Amino acid sequence: MNRLTKTATALLVAGLVGGGAMSYWIFRHATVSLSETYERLPDYSSQIVKEDVYLTAAKLRRLNGRLAFKPRSDLAAHPMATPLDWSMNPFKDVNWQFQLHAWRMMDPLLNEYFKSGSQQSLHEAFSYALDWFSYHYERKLRATMAWYDMAAGIRAMKLALFVDRYHAGELKLRAEEAQRLMTLVDEHATRLQDGGFIADNNHGLFQVFGLNLLCTVAADREPCAHGREFAEQRFSQLLEHQFTAEGVHREHSPSYHFFVSRIINDLGGAKRFDDPKLTAILEKTAAVEAWLLDPSGKEVAIGDSGSKASRPSQQPESPVVGDFSRSGYAIVRGKGSMLFVTGMANSLTHKHADDLSFVLFEHGRPLFIDSGKYGYANDPMRRYVESAAAHNTISLLNDEIGPSDITMSGSSLKSVATDEEGFSITGKIKRPGLFEQERKIRYVPGTSIVIHDEISSSSKQEFVSSLHLAGDLQPERVEDGFDVSLPDGKTIRARLDPGSGNAPCRIEIARGQNDPVLGWETVDYLKMKPASVARAICPGQTRSITWNIALQ
Repeated sequence: MNRLTKTATALLVAGLVGGGAMSYWIFRHATVSLSETYERLPDYSSQIVKEDVYLTAAKLRRLNGRLAFKPRSDLAAHPMATPLDWSMNPFKDVNWQFQLHAWRMMDPLLNEYFKSGSQQSLHEAFSYALDWFSYHYERKLRATMAWYDMAAGIRAMKLALFVDRYHAGELKLRAEEAQRLMTLVDEHATRLQDGGFIADNNHGLFQVFGLNLLCTVAADREPCAHGREFAEQRFSQLLEHQFTAEGVHREHSPSYHFFVSRIINDLGGAKRFDDPKLTAILEKTAAVEAWLLDPSGKEVAIGDSGSKASRPSQQPESPVVGDFSRSGYAIVRGKGSMLFVTGMANSLTHKHADDLSFVLFEHGRPLFIDSGKYGYANDPMRRYVESAAAHNTISLLNDEIGPSDITMSGSSLKSVATDEEGFSITGKIKRPGLFEQERKIRYVPGTSIVIHDEISSSSKQEFVSSLHLAGDLQPERVEDGFDVSLPDGKTIRARLDPGSGNAPCRIEIARGQNDPVLGWETVDYLKMKPASVARAICPGQTRSITWNIALQ
């Protein structure tokens, strides 16, 4: 059994510095005694397999004989020779810092270990854990992302692997190295049972899976006495928080619906947690997935979705409805066509100010698009893609509308109405201190779409109704709207009806503009390309704005 001295502790003090999950913890450390050994458990066999540890395709390259870390294809490899400065941010990229503290530089080494059984790769991976320990516990230095919620959960999975392989005799450690490992185990097990530290979003899943796995292989550690019980309880709560009763993921983005469902399966949800709700929820989420793909098989680029290829998409011969209006999505799809309307406001997690916005796929191709995810950077382009001005909805000319400028009411949509001619989707939102918007979209697949808005404000505003076109389309401005020629010779005609008695509107077209940022489409992480946006700018306090669009 363990004979680790209890004087070796690492205690959290002073709370969070900064705010939220991006804050760092300040460490205070007692003297660590390295005189005693930590004995391996006899007759121990490995429990953890590769799928349990959530390894990615991150790369480690050798530059002039030194290892270099490349977690994403859009970034250059960065040297990873220890000792590391764990506060470094060479690319001014918060996602890169997250990857660093999730110990993603270990992933290619651990992938090699699982592939070939290379104990050298296993020990080299563990050397980064020792270096992380030294930086925070012995040198008492600080790093902003040290205890970022998701990073801590992913680290816990890797710590579980190291404990597992140490007990199995594959990870051979000196007494002081084993003691450092167990200090990290205790710290992670303790923090991952702090209810205030567990995120309510998808990050919390990584935390509870990490805690459960860690306390499976370190059950004899005092902080793990109730760790698996805590993890199971929080997992059950997270399941209900993550998905609606219709099986739609609540984080405003089709990509995260696919991501979270896959993560729960990949990390062995049913194997790790005996929750009777799990199977029923996953069956519902799987049934929803086909509706979240456009006719080309890409994930619909709503919220923080990347519009990447997923799988072949269903192509019904006649239009069908995916009415998830209680959850915040309403979809009509046919052969080569799809209207996807969003009206989801549950939280700020992966949310954009895209309430009552839509994307339209017509004649076998994208027509009206969403500006997409861009990426997680604190810069003007990120603020743009999150703003109402980047979506096919109502914004204001001189005031930026962000994701938080909405009454969080869950879904703002009503059930899809169907008649012999077509489909109607309606919804209503409140933007406190700005305006209220009621929208009706009338859609006849392959023939026409009408977008009608009734808007009211407590003061005179300059409302903007935007229509974002696919990047390869160039609209031609006409007196009361615009025309768009498609590559196959078809012409889309959009005409604006400002409503009787209203002040006239002016129509502008922007493309690849930087001041202010307008007319861009995401093509990859932190990469954009110009795309045209037609904007009807309409002054007033209470008014209507209608786009009549012929799709033939």
